[in-house]
Amino acid sequence: MSDKKRTVGIILMVVSLILSLYLSYPTFNGEEISFESTYNNEEVTLRGTYYNNEGEYTVLVAPGYSCDRQKWRPVADMLSSEGFNVLLFDYSGQGASDGVIGFDNAKTDNIPKEIDDALVWLHENMNTDYSKIILLGHSMGGRSIIRLLYDYNNKNAITAVEPKDISTVILLSPEINYNYNAQASLFAGTSDENEEPWKSLSKDDVGNTDIYLIGSFQDDIVSDEDIVAIQEKVGGQATIVSGVLHSYMMYSPKIMKLIQNALEESLGIRCTYNTFLTGTVYYIWVMALIGIYLLISSFECENTQTSLKLIDERKFIISKLLLWIPGLIVAVLVCSLCVIMPFGSPVMNLPYMNFIAGYGIVMALAYKFKWVKGVEGKIDKINLNFDIKSILLAIGIFVYVIIILKGSMYNLIPLNIRLFWLVFCTLFMSVGYYVSSSEGDMLRGSKISFIYSIIQYIPLFLLVGFYLILKSYSGMIGQMANMIFMYMVCVPLGNYISSKCNNRLLGALFSSLLFQTFMITSAALIAIF
Repeated sequence: MSDKKRTVGIILMVVSLILSLYLSYPTFNGEEISFESTYNNEEVTLRGTYYNNEGEYTVLVAPGYSCDRQKWRPVADMLSSEGFNVLLFDYSGQGASDGVIGFDNAKTDNIPKEIDDALVWLHENMNTDYSKIILLGHSMGGRSIIRLLYDYNNKNAITAVEPKDISTVILLSPEINYNYNAQASLFAGTSDENEEPWKSLSKDDVGNTDIYLIGSFQDDIVSDEDIVAIQEKVGGQATIVSGVLHSYMMYSPKIMKLIQNALEESLGIRCTYNTFLTGTVYYIWVMALIGIYLLISSFECENTQTSLKLIDERKFIISKLLLWIPGLIVAVLVCSLCVIMPFGSPVMNLPYMNFIAGYGIVMALAYKFKWVKGVEGKIDKINLNFDIKSILLAIGIFVYVIIILKGSMYNLIPLNIRLFWLVFCTLFMSVGYYVSSSEGDMLRGSKISFIYSIIQYIPLFLLVGFYLILKSYSGMIGQMANMIFMYMVCVPLGNYISSKCNNRLLGALFSSLLFQTFMITSAALIAIF
Protein backbone atom coordinates (compact mmCIF):
# COMPACT_ATOMS: atom_id res chain seq x y z
CA MET A 1 0.00 0.00 0.00
CA SER A 2 2.85 2.36 0.85
CA ASP A 3 4.45 1.81 -2.56
CA LYS A 4 1.15 2.65 -4.31
CA LYS A 5 0.70 5.82 -2.26
CA ARG A 6 4.28 6.83 -3.04
CA THR A 7 3.81 6.20 -6.77
CA VAL A 8 0.53 8.14 -6.95
CA GLY A 9 2.04 10.96 -4.90
CA ILE A 10 5.06 11.29 -7.18
CA ILE A 11 2.85 11.21 -10.30
CA LEU A 12 0.61 13.97 -8.94
CA MET A 13 3.62 16.07 -7.98
CA VAL A 14 5.26 15.69 -11.39
CA VAL A 15 2.04 16.43 -13.32
CA SER A 16 1.28 19.52 -11.21
CA LEU A 17 4.85 20.77 -11.67
CA ILE A 18 4.72 20.38 -15.46
CA LEU A 19 1.30 22.08 -15.69
CA SER A 20 2.42 24.92 -13.44
CA LEU A 21 5.55 25.60 -15.48
CA TYR A 22 3.64 25.36 -18.77
CA LEU A 23 0.84 27.73 -17.78
CA SER A 24 3.24 30.30 -16.35
CA TYR A 25 5.62 30.30 -19.31
CA PRO A 26 4.38 33.66 -20.73
CA THR A 27 5.42 35.52 -17.59
CA PHE A 28 8.78 33.87 -16.99
CA ASN A 29 10.54 36.69 -18.80
CA GLY A 30 9.14 39.42 -16.62
CA GLU A 31 11.55 42.16 -15.61
CA GLU A 32 11.77 43.14 -11.96
CA ILE A 33 11.42 46.92 -11.71
CA SER A 34 11.19 49.56 -8.99
CA PHE A 35 10.17 53.19 -8.75
CA GLU A 36 9.93 55.82 -6.05
CA SER A 37 6.74 56.98 -4.36
CA THR A 38 5.71 58.43 -1.01
CA TYR A 39 3.89 57.04 2.00
CA ASN A 40 2.83 59.44 4.74
CA ASN A 41 5.16 62.05 3.22
CA GLU A 42 8.13 59.66 3.37
CA GLU A 43 9.88 58.30 0.29
CA VAL A 44 9.40 54.58 -0.34
CA THR A 45 10.53 52.21 -3.06
CA LEU A 46 7.75 50.28 -4.80
CA ARG A 47 8.62 47.05 -6.57
CA GLY A 48 6.91 45.36 -9.46
CA THR A 49 7.22 43.13 -12.50
CA TYR A 50 7.00 44.37 -16.09
CA TYR A 51 6.20 42.00 -18.94
CA ASN A 52 7.35 43.59 -22.17
CA ASN A 53 5.74 42.01 -25.22
CA GLU A 54 6.42 45.08 -27.41
CA GLY A 55 2.67 45.45 -27.74
CA GLU A 56 0.77 48.62 -28.54
CA TYR A 57 -1.16 48.58 -25.27
CA THR A 58 -0.11 48.12 -21.66
CA VAL A 59 -2.30 46.85 -18.82
CA LEU A 60 -1.50 48.26 -15.39
CA VAL A 61 -2.95 46.05 -12.65
CA ALA A 62 -4.04 47.56 -9.33
CA PRO A 63 -4.54 44.71 -6.82
CA GLY A 64 -6.83 44.78 -3.81
CA TYR A 65 -6.03 45.57 -0.20
CA SER A 66 -3.40 43.28 1.37
CA CYS A 67 -2.90 41.45 -1.94
CA ASP A 68 0.52 41.17 -3.51
CA ARG A 69 1.15 41.30 -7.25
CA GLN A 70 1.87 37.60 -7.57
CA LYS A 71 -1.76 36.66 -7.02
CA TRP A 72 -2.31 38.31 -10.40
CA ARG A 73 0.17 36.10 -12.22
CA PRO A 74 -2.64 34.06 -13.89
CA VAL A 75 -4.11 37.28 -15.30
CA ALA A 76 -0.66 38.43 -16.41
CA ASP A 77 -0.24 35.07 -18.15
CA MET A 78 -3.46 35.61 -20.07
CA LEU A 79 -2.73 39.22 -21.04
CA SER A 80 0.88 38.45 -21.99
CA SER A 81 -0.30 35.60 -24.21
CA GLU A 82 -2.49 38.09 -26.06
CA GLY A 83 0.46 40.44 -26.71
CA PHE A 84 -0.27 43.07 -24.06
CA ASN A 85 2.51 44.58 -22.02
CA VAL A 86 1.67 44.13 -18.33
CA LEU A 87 2.82 45.94 -15.19
CA LEU A 88 2.16 44.38 -11.78
CA PHE A 89 3.38 46.20 -8.70
CA ASP A 90 2.99 46.12 -4.92
CA TYR A 91 1.62 49.06 -2.98
CA SER A 92 3.65 50.37 -0.05
CA GLY A 93 3.74 47.78 2.73
CA GLN A 94 2.46 45.01 0.48
CA GLY A 95 4.41 42.28 -1.27
CA ALA A 96 8.02 43.32 -1.76
CA SER A 97 7.54 47.09 -1.54
CA ASP A 98 8.76 49.31 1.29
CA GLY A 99 6.50 50.93 3.83
CA VAL A 100 3.77 49.63 6.08
CA ILE A 101 0.22 48.53 5.48
CA GLY A 102 -2.63 49.67 7.72
CA PHE A 103 -6.36 50.12 7.81
CA ASP A 104 -5.95 53.79 6.83
CA ASN A 105 -4.72 52.86 3.35
CA ALA A 106 -8.33 52.60 2.22
CA LYS A 107 -9.44 56.10 3.12
CA THR A 108 -6.28 58.10 2.37
CA ASP A 109 -4.94 59.28 -0.97
CA ASN A 110 -1.94 57.01 -0.78
CA ILE A 111 -2.83 54.17 -3.17
CA PRO A 112 -4.19 56.44 -5.95
CA LYS A 113 -0.93 58.40 -5.82
CA GLU A 114 1.09 55.16 -6.08
CA ILE A 115 -0.93 54.07 -9.11
CA ASP A 116 -0.21 57.46 -10.65
CA ASP A 117 3.51 56.99 -9.96
CA ALA A 118 3.33 53.65 -11.79
CA LEU A 119 1.70 55.41 -14.76
CA VAL A 120 4.52 57.96 -14.78
CA TRP A 121 7.10 55.15 -14.67
CA LEU A 122 5.53 53.53 -17.74
CA HIS A 123 5.43 56.84 -19.58
CA GLU A 124 8.99 57.91 -18.77
CA ASN A 125 10.81 54.58 -18.81
CA MET A 126 8.90 52.56 -21.41
CA ASN A 127 7.82 55.51 -23.57
CA THR A 128 4.19 54.46 -23.17
CA ASP A 129 1.48 56.93 -24.11
CA TYR A 130 -1.05 57.36 -21.32
CA SER A 131 -3.93 56.80 -23.74
CA LYS A 132 -2.48 53.35 -24.49
CA ILE A 133 -2.62 52.24 -20.85
CA ILE A 134 -5.58 50.22 -19.55
CA LEU A 135 -6.12 50.29 -15.80
CA LEU A 136 -7.36 46.99 -14.36
CA GLY A 137 -8.31 47.22 -10.70
CA HIS A 138 -9.79 44.83 -8.17
CA SER A 139 -11.45 45.73 -4.87
CA MET A 140 -9.37 48.49 -3.22
CA GLY A 141 -7.43 48.85 -6.47
CA GLY A 142 -10.69 49.59 -8.29
CA ARG A 143 -11.72 52.08 -5.62
CA SER A 144 -8.34 53.80 -5.91
CA ILE A 145 -8.62 53.99 -9.72
CA ILE A 146 -11.95 55.79 -9.49
CA ARG A 147 -10.46 58.12 -6.90
CA LEU A 148 -7.52 58.76 -9.23
CA LEU A 149 -9.87 59.60 -12.12
CA TYR A 150 -11.70 61.96 -9.78
CA ASP A 151 -8.40 63.69 -8.95
CA TYR A 152 -7.57 63.99 -12.65
CA ASN A 153 -10.85 65.77 -13.32
CA ASN A 154 -11.09 68.02 -10.25
CA LYS A 155 -8.75 70.94 -9.66
CA ASN A 156 -9.54 70.97 -5.94
CA ALA A 157 -8.50 67.33 -5.48
CA ILE A 158 -6.27 66.67 -2.47
CA THR A 159 -3.88 64.33 -4.28
CA ALA A 160 -1.24 66.28 -6.17
CA VAL A 161 -1.31 64.51 -9.54
CA GLU A 162 -1.11 65.82 -13.08
CA PRO A 163 -4.18 64.93 -15.24
CA LYS A 164 -3.63 62.02 -17.60
CA ASP A 165 -5.62 60.77 -20.57
CA ILE A 166 -6.72 57.29 -19.53
CA SER A 167 -9.14 55.91 -22.08
CA THR A 168 -10.18 52.59 -20.50
CA VAL A 169 -10.52 51.17 -17.00
CA ILE A 170 -11.81 47.73 -16.04
CA LEU A 171 -12.96 47.44 -12.44
CA LEU A 172 -13.60 44.14 -10.67
CA SER A 173 -15.86 44.79 -7.67
CA PRO A 174 -14.36 48.21 -6.78
CA GLU A 175 -14.72 48.56 -3.03
CA ILE A 176 -17.14 51.46 -2.90
CA ASN A 177 -19.90 50.47 -0.52
CA TYR A 178 -23.18 52.35 -0.64
CA ASN A 179 -24.76 49.44 1.23
CA TYR A 180 -23.43 48.43 4.64
CA ASN A 181 -20.88 45.60 4.67
CA ALA A 182 -19.18 44.62 7.92
CA GLN A 183 -15.80 43.63 6.48
CA ALA A 184 -15.64 46.52 4.04
CA SER A 185 -16.36 48.96 6.86
CA LEU A 186 -13.69 47.31 9.01
CA PHE A 187 -10.92 47.55 6.42
CA ALA A 188 -11.95 50.78 4.71
CA GLY A 189 -12.57 52.51 8.02
CA THR A 190 -15.23 54.68 6.45
CA SER A 191 -18.77 54.63 5.09
CA ASP A 192 -19.14 55.73 1.47
CA GLU A 193 -22.81 56.61 1.60
CA ASN A 194 -22.10 59.89 3.39
CA GLU A 195 -18.43 60.45 2.51
CA GLU A 196 -16.89 62.57 -0.22
CA PRO A 197 -16.08 62.18 -3.01
CA TRP A 198 -18.16 58.99 -3.15
CA LYS A 199 -21.37 60.64 -2.01
CA SER A 200 -21.50 63.17 -4.87
CA LEU A 201 -19.57 61.15 -7.47
CA SER A 202 -20.77 61.81 -11.02
CA LYS A 203 -19.90 61.16 -14.67
CA ASP A 204 -18.03 64.46 -14.84
CA ASP A 205 -15.63 63.18 -12.17
CA VAL A 206 -14.29 60.41 -14.42
CA GLY A 207 -14.06 62.43 -17.66
CA ASN A 208 -14.21 60.58 -20.98
CA THR A 209 -12.79 57.35 -19.65
CA ASP A 210 -14.63 54.18 -20.69
CA ILE A 211 -15.55 52.29 -17.53
CA TYR A 212 -16.33 48.57 -17.39
CA LEU A 213 -17.72 47.38 -14.07
CA ILE A 214 -17.70 43.67 -13.23
CA GLY A 215 -19.30 42.22 -10.11
CA SER A 216 -20.84 39.07 -8.71
CA PHE A 217 -24.14 38.29 -7.04
CA GLN A 218 -22.23 36.21 -4.48
CA ASP A 219 -19.58 38.86 -3.77
CA ASP A 220 -19.12 39.02 0.00
CA ILE A 221 -17.54 42.50 0.00
CA VAL A 222 -19.14 44.53 -2.81
CA SER A 223 -22.79 43.70 -3.43
CA ASP A 224 -24.50 43.71 -6.81
CA GLU A 225 -26.52 46.71 -5.54
CA ASP A 226 -23.22 48.55 -5.01
CA ILE A 227 -22.15 47.81 -8.59
CA VAL A 228 -25.45 49.22 -9.89
CA ALA A 229 -25.10 52.29 -7.65
CA ILE A 230 -21.57 52.96 -8.95
CA GLN A 231 -22.74 52.65 -12.54
CA GLU A 232 -25.59 55.08 -11.93
CA LYS A 233 -23.05 57.65 -10.72
CA VAL A 234 -20.15 57.26 -13.17
CA GLY A 235 -21.81 55.59 -16.14
CA GLY A 236 -20.09 52.90 -18.14
CA GLN A 237 -21.11 49.27 -18.55
CA ALA A 238 -21.85 46.92 -15.68
CA THR A 239 -21.95 43.13 -15.81
CA ILE A 240 -22.82 40.99 -12.82
CA VAL A 241 -22.15 37.26 -12.87
CA SER A 242 -22.99 34.51 -10.39
CA GLY A 243 -20.94 32.08 -8.34
CA VAL A 244 -17.75 34.12 -7.80
CA LEU A 245 -16.49 35.23 -4.37
CA HIS A 246 -14.69 38.54 -3.94
CA SER A 247 -11.14 37.30 -3.28
CA TYR A 248 -11.16 34.73 -6.09
CA MET A 249 -12.08 36.89 -9.06
CA MET A 250 -8.60 36.66 -10.55
CA TYR A 251 -9.00 32.87 -10.83
CA SER A 252 -12.50 32.85 -12.35
CA PRO A 253 -12.89 31.94 -16.06
CA LYS A 254 -16.15 33.95 -16.09
CA ILE A 255 -14.35 37.09 -14.95
CA MET A 256 -11.46 36.56 -17.36
CA LYS A 257 -13.90 36.24 -20.25
CA LEU A 258 -15.53 39.54 -19.28
CA ILE A 259 -12.10 41.20 -19.18
CA GLN A 260 -11.45 39.89 -22.69
CA ASN A 261 -14.83 41.20 -23.85
CA ALA A 262 -14.09 44.65 -22.40
CA LEU A 263 -10.72 44.78 -24.14
CA GLU A 264 -12.25 43.72 -27.43
CA GLU A 265 -15.04 46.30 -27.22
CA SER A 266 -12.78 49.12 -26.08
CA LEU A 267 -9.66 48.44 -28.16
CA GLY A 268 -10.95 46.24 -30.95
CA ILE A 269 -8.51 43.49 -29.95
CA ARG A 270 -10.04 40.04 -30.04
CA CYS A 271 -8.55 37.74 -27.40
CA THR A 272 -8.24 34.01 -28.07
CA TYR A 273 -6.64 32.79 -24.84
CA ASN A 274 -8.57 30.01 -23.11
CA THR A 275 -9.80 31.78 -19.97
CA PHE A 276 -10.32 28.47 -18.18
CA LEU A 277 -6.54 28.11 -17.90
CA THR A 278 -6.31 31.14 -15.57
CA GLY A 279 -8.11 29.23 -12.85
CA THR A 280 -6.19 26.00 -13.19
CA VAL A 281 -3.21 27.25 -11.16
CA TYR A 282 -5.46 27.14 -8.12
CA TYR A 283 -6.32 23.48 -8.74
CA ILE A 284 -2.70 22.67 -9.50
CA TRP A 285 -1.92 23.50 -5.90
CA VAL A 286 -4.61 21.08 -4.70
CA MET A 287 -3.04 18.35 -6.84
CA ALA A 288 0.43 19.22 -5.53
CA LEU A 289 -0.69 19.17 -1.89
CA ILE A 290 -2.31 15.76 -2.26
CA GLY A 291 0.81 14.45 -3.99
CA ILE A 292 3.13 15.73 -1.22
CA TYR A 293 0.84 14.31 1.46
CA LEU A 294 0.72 10.88 -0.18
CA LEU A 295 4.49 10.85 -0.66
CA ILE A 296 5.26 11.77 2.95
CA SER A 297 2.65 9.42 4.42
CA SER A 298 3.96 6.52 2.34
CA PHE A 299 7.11 6.39 4.46
CA GLU A 300 6.80 4.53 7.72
CA CYS A 301 7.75 6.62 10.72
CA GLU A 302 8.82 5.24 14.05
CA ASN A 303 7.82 7.00 17.21
CA THR A 304 10.41 9.55 18.23
CA GLN A 305 11.51 8.91 21.79
CA THR A 306 10.03 11.37 24.27
CA SER A 307 10.46 11.75 28.00
CA LEU A 308 6.88 12.95 28.43
CA LYS A 309 4.40 10.52 29.94
CA LEU A 310 0.63 10.98 30.00
CA ILE A 311 -0.86 10.07 33.40
CA ASP A 312 -4.26 11.83 33.39
CA GLU A 313 -5.96 12.57 30.05
CA ARG A 314 -8.68 14.82 31.51
CA LYS A 315 -6.28 17.04 33.45
CA PHE A 316 -3.98 17.31 30.44
CA ILE A 317 -6.77 18.47 28.10
CA ILE A 318 -8.06 21.04 30.60
CA SER A 319 -4.53 22.30 31.16
CA LYS A 320 -3.97 22.69 27.41
CA LEU A 321 -7.18 24.68 27.07
CA LEU A 322 -6.39 27.03 29.96
CA LEU A 323 -2.84 27.65 28.74
CA TRP A 324 -4.27 29.23 25.58
CA ILE A 325 -5.08 32.31 27.68
CA PRO A 326 -1.44 33.27 28.41
CA GLY A 327 -0.56 31.88 24.98
CA LEU A 328 -2.73 34.50 23.30
CA ILE A 329 -1.19 37.22 25.48
CA VAL A 330 2.31 36.18 24.39
CA ALA A 331 1.06 36.09 20.78
CA VAL A 332 0.05 39.75 21.07
CA LEU A 333 3.48 40.57 22.53
CA VAL A 334 5.22 38.79 19.64
CA CYS A 335 3.07 40.73 17.18
CA SER A 336 4.02 43.99 18.93
CA LEU A 337 7.67 42.99 18.72
CA CYS A 338 7.27 42.50 14.97
CA VAL A 339 5.86 46.00 14.65
CA ILE A 340 8.48 47.90 16.66
CA MET A 341 11.50 46.14 15.16
CA PRO A 342 13.28 48.47 12.68
CA PHE A 343 12.98 46.17 9.66
CA GLY A 344 9.72 47.32 8.10
CA SER A 345 6.36 45.65 8.38
CA PRO A 346 6.34 41.85 7.95
CA VAL A 347 4.18 40.93 4.98
CA MET A 348 2.57 37.60 5.78
CA ASN A 349 -0.32 36.13 7.71
CA LEU A 350 0.88 37.28 11.11
CA PRO A 351 -1.87 35.55 13.13
CA TYR A 352 -0.53 32.11 12.25
CA MET A 353 3.00 32.84 13.34
CA ASN A 354 1.85 34.67 16.47
CA PHE A 355 -0.57 31.99 17.62
CA ILE A 356 1.82 29.09 17.10
CA ALA A 357 4.85 30.94 18.48
CA GLY A 358 3.00 32.43 21.45
CA TYR A 359 1.42 29.16 22.48
CA GLY A 360 4.67 27.29 21.93
CA ILE A 361 6.62 29.66 24.17
CA VAL A 362 4.02 29.37 26.93
CA MET A 363 3.92 25.56 26.66
CA ALA A 364 7.74 25.33 26.75
CA LEU A 365 7.78 27.39 29.94
CA ALA A 366 4.85 25.42 31.34
CA TYR A 367 6.74 22.14 30.96
CA LYS A 368 9.90 23.64 32.39
CA PHE A 369 8.12 24.83 35.53
CA LYS A 370 5.69 21.86 35.66
CA TRP A 371 2.53 23.87 35.08
CA VAL A 372 1.08 21.26 32.71
CA LYS A 373 -1.23 18.94 34.59
CA GLY A 374 -1.71 15.25 33.85
CA VAL A 375 1.81 14.82 32.44
CA GLU A 376 5.14 13.70 33.85
CA GLY A 377 8.52 14.65 32.44
CA LYS A 378 9.92 17.57 30.49
CA ILE A 379 10.23 18.57 26.85
CA ASP A 380 13.08 16.67 25.24
CA LYS A 381 16.44 18.32 24.94
CA ILE A 382 17.79 19.18 21.51
CA ASN A 383 19.39 16.25 19.68
CA LEU A 384 21.74 16.96 16.76
CA ASN A 385 21.72 13.47 15.21
CA PHE A 386 20.35 13.32 11.68
CA ASP A 387 19.81 11.02 8.71
CA ILE A 388 21.14 12.41 5.43
CA LYS A 389 18.53 10.65 3.25
CA SER A 390 15.67 12.16 5.20
CA ILE A 391 17.25 15.59 5.04
CA LEU A 392 17.62 15.30 1.27
CA LEU A 393 13.96 14.28 0.92
CA ALA A 394 12.84 17.27 2.98
CA ILE A 395 15.06 19.63 1.00
CA GLY A 396 13.72 18.15 -2.24
CA ILE A 397 10.10 18.77 -1.17
CA PHE A 398 11.02 22.27 -0.04
CA VAL A 399 12.60 23.07 -3.42
CA TYR A 400 9.56 21.56 -5.17
CA VAL A 401 7.22 23.86 -3.21
CA ILE A 402 9.35 26.87 -4.13
CA ILE A 403 9.25 25.94 -7.84
CA ILE A 404 5.47 25.50 -7.70
CA LEU A 405 5.14 28.86 -5.94
CA LYS A 406 7.34 30.55 -8.51
CA GLY A 407 5.53 28.90 -11.40
CA SER A 408 1.96 29.59 -10.30
CA MET A 409 0.51 32.43 -8.28
CA TYR A 410 3.38 33.47 -6.05
CA ASN A 411 6.85 34.88 -6.27
CA LEU A 412 9.92 33.89 -4.32
CA ILE A 413 10.86 36.13 -1.44
CA PRO A 414 13.01 39.02 -2.66
CA LEU A 415 16.42 39.24 -1.05
CA ASN A 416 15.49 42.21 1.11
CA ILE A 417 13.97 42.55 4.58
CA ARG A 418 11.40 39.85 3.76
CA LEU A 419 14.23 37.31 4.01
CA PHE A 420 14.86 38.56 7.54
CA TRP A 421 11.22 37.98 8.41
CA LEU A 422 11.37 34.47 6.99
CA VAL A 423 14.24 33.59 9.34
CA PHE A 424 12.80 35.46 12.32
CA CYS A 425 9.32 33.93 12.08
CA THR A 426 10.65 30.46 11.29
CA LEU A 427 12.64 30.46 14.54
CA PHE A 428 9.67 31.70 16.57
CA MET A 429 7.23 29.19 15.06
CA SER A 430 9.68 26.34 15.54
CA VAL A 431 9.16 26.54 19.31
CA GLY A 432 5.48 25.74 18.85
CA TYR A 433 6.16 22.90 16.41
CA TYR A 434 8.82 21.46 18.73
CA VAL A 435 6.45 21.27 21.71
CA SER A 436 3.62 19.95 19.54
CA SER A 437 5.86 17.22 18.11
CA SER A 438 6.88 16.05 21.57
CA GLU A 439 3.27 15.99 22.76
CA GLY A 440 2.16 14.24 19.59
CA ASP A 441 4.61 11.38 20.17
CA MET A 442 3.40 11.12 23.76
CA LEU A 443 -0.21 10.82 22.56
CA ARG A 444 0.30 8.31 19.71
CA GLY A 445 -2.53 5.77 19.96
CA SER A 446 -4.27 7.75 22.70
CA LYS A 447 -8.05 8.23 22.64
CA ILE A 448 -7.65 11.98 23.09
CA SER A 449 -5.42 12.54 20.05
CA PHE A 450 -8.31 14.01 18.04
CA ILE A 451 -9.39 16.34 20.87
CA TYR A 452 -5.77 17.40 21.26
CA SER A 453 -5.58 18.27 17.54
CA ILE A 454 -8.71 20.43 17.83
CA ILE A 455 -7.23 22.30 20.81
CA GLN A 456 -4.03 22.99 18.86
CA TYR A 457 -6.04 24.78 16.14
CA ILE A 458 -8.45 26.72 18.36
CA PRO A 459 -7.29 30.25 17.36
CA LEU A 460 -7.26 29.27 13.71
CA PHE A 461 -10.84 28.03 14.00
CA LEU A 462 -11.64 31.35 15.68
CA LEU A 463 -10.22 33.16 12.65
CA VAL A 464 -12.46 31.11 10.39
CA GLY A 465 -15.42 31.96 12.64
CA PHE A 466 -14.44 35.64 12.61
CA TYR A 467 -14.70 35.76 8.82
CA LEU A 468 -17.91 33.79 8.91
CA ILE A 469 -19.45 36.37 11.25
CA LEU A 470 -18.32 39.10 8.85
CA LYS A 471 -19.86 37.05 6.02
CA SER A 472 -16.48 37.10 4.31
CA TYR A 473 -16.71 33.67 2.75
CA SER A 474 -13.63 34.19 0.59
CA GLY A 475 -11.61 35.10 3.67
CA MET A 476 -12.98 32.06 5.47
CA ILE A 477 -11.99 29.77 2.59
CA GLY A 478 -8.51 31.31 2.57
CA GLN A 479 -8.05 30.56 6.27
CA MET A 480 -9.24 26.99 5.82
CA ALA A 481 -6.82 26.53 2.90
CA ASN A 482 -3.93 27.68 5.09
CA MET A 483 -4.92 25.23 7.80
CA ILE A 484 -5.09 22.39 5.27
CA PHE A 485 -1.62 23.26 3.96
CA MET A 486 -0.30 23.19 7.51
CA TYR A 487 -2.06 19.89 8.30
CA MET A 488 -1.32 18.04 5.04
CA VAL A 489 2.23 19.21 4.30
CA CYS A 490 4.01 21.15 7.04
CA VAL A 491 3.22 18.98 10.05
CA PRO A 492 3.62 15.56 8.29
CA LEU A 493 6.96 16.60 6.82
CA GLY A 494 8.20 17.79 10.20
CA ASN A 495 7.03 14.56 11.83
CA TYR A 496 8.81 12.51 9.17
CA ILE A 497 12.08 14.38 9.69
CA SER A 498 11.76 14.10 13.46
CA SER A 499 11.17 10.36 13.23
CA LYS A 500 13.84 9.45 10.68
CA CYS A 501 16.51 11.71 12.12
CA ASN A 502 15.44 11.30 15.73
CA ASN A 503 15.84 15.06 15.78
CA ARG A 504 12.78 16.96 16.91
CA LEU A 505 14.33 20.39 16.39
CA LEU A 506 15.17 19.66 12.75
CA GLY A 507 11.60 18.54 12.11
CA ALA A 508 10.19 21.65 13.76
CA LEU A 509 12.45 23.90 11.71
CA PHE A 510 11.40 22.23 8.45
CA SER A 511 7.69 22.55 9.31
CA SER A 512 8.06 26.20 10.19
CA LEU A 513 10.30 27.08 7.25
CA LEU A 514 7.96 25.44 4.76
CA PHE A 515 4.90 27.18 6.15
CA GLN A 516 6.59 30.58 6.33
CA THR A 517 7.86 30.25 2.77
CA PHE A 518 4.29 29.66 1.66
CA MET A 519 2.76 32.41 3.82
CA ILE A 520 5.33 35.20 3.48
CA THR A 521 4.47 35.70 -0.17
CA SER A 522 1.02 36.99 0.78
CA ALA A 523 0.33 40.36 2.29
CA ALA A 524 -0.81 40.62 5.89
CA LEU A 525 -4.35 39.45 6.38
CA ILE A 526 -4.87 41.45 9.54
CA ALA A 527 -2.30 44.26 9.76
CA ILE A 528 -3.58 46.51 12.52
CA PHE A 529 -0.51 48.72 12.82
